[in-house]
Amino acid sequence: MLLDFCKGHGTGNDFIIIQDLLPKDRYQSIAKKLCQRKYGIGADGLLVLSTTAGRYAMAIYNADGSPAEICLNGLRTCALYMKKILGFPGQRSDITVGCTGYTLLFRGKDILVSVPATAVRATQRTLYINKKPLTIHQVQLANPHAVVIGAFTKQEFLSRAPVIASGQCNVEFVQVLAPDRVRAMVWERGVGYTLSCGSGAVAVYYLLREKHLVTREQPVRIIMPGGILLAFFQKPDILLGGDVELVYQGRIHVDI
Repeated sequence: MLLDFCKGHGTGNDFIIIQDLLPKDRYQSIAKKLCQRKYGIGADGLLVLSTTAGRYAMAIYNADGSPAEICLNGLRTCALYMKKILGFPGQRSDITVGCTGYTLLFRGKDILVSVPATAVRATQRTLYINKKPLTIHQVQLANPHAVVIGAFTKQEFLSRAPVIASGQCNVEFVQVLAPDRVRAMVWERGVGYTLSCGSGAVAVYYLLREKHLVTREQPVRIIMPGGILLAFFQKPDILLGGDVELVYQGRIHVDI
């Protein structure tokens, strides 16, 4: 069958958006096929949007076909799709991912997603790589993150991140540049190295704010290879914003 899709991205974290019209058990294999950059459309993940009685829900599948608990850049990209393609008229919308509810905020050209700060937790452990200790901060959102604080080269990150992740979590290496500015690199579970990660940005912001390494009063810019995400605290939530764009629409043949 021919499947309508839209390609979009949030700071280089790219997605294929489709509406929920297919059997649920087909989405994992479809995601794996469509997300291939050589043989498919190419993306970090597949977003499946559904609407029931005016209520929105989104399911996420990584590039390897595995389901994901949350994708905040995906939510913001999907919000733009709702606004531009589906004609959503409001300034805010609730949306469910799995069993968790999130709020999308439309502020002019900006699209923000709200994450309850009370849902975030952080612990610490030490991991030895090549007999050298590395402090890992485990930050739990709807999905798990391992955050390392310090100055590292991209090569160091790419050699260590897969070991830390072990297929179980996202990994972020972050360097504090100023009280309101940090630089981060991301390794996403089910995808690999990506240009940006929204939940990773929130994990980084939450950890650094709790450790008083960044300002607690002003928004913090998280500089990632694909662009800049903005995180700030607005009690009781953490809000995340940044560039988001729809690139093109199309149709592709899929086997059902």
